[in-house]
Amino acid sequence: MLNDMKQQFEDGLQRTIDNQVKLSEMNIKFATEAASRNSDYLTDIVKSSTEASKSLAECKTPMQLLDKQTELATELRTKAEAYVKANVDALTSFTQSLSDLSTAAWQVPAAPAAPRRKTKGAE
Repeated sequence: MLNDMKQQFEDGLQRTIDNQVKLSEMNIKFATEAASRNSDYLTDIVKSSTEASKSLAECKTPMQLLDKQTELATELRTKAEAYVKANVDALTSFTQSLSDLSTAAWQVPAAPAAPRRKTKGAE
């Protein structure tokens, strides 16, 4: 009986350790991907800013300048929307994975059936 209890405890502890390892791996993956997305986005913004400054300097009339500013603002909005969408999608996926892991962690395995005792008088 004590061996069964010990085994149940060890099994439960191992499940907990396994879930913590999975959670740690999920966090590292999410953070790494987020850092990569942020780096790519900021690099693109800096590059776009340099190109925008050059193209705005080439405008000869106020109308050309206005058209170019509108074009650049539209490009920036499109990039920002794509960046936000990518982050929301990644966060949604991470949240779902975390929910699945939490659900699995709280599943209690069925206890082994206890042996039946013989009652007096019933033979």
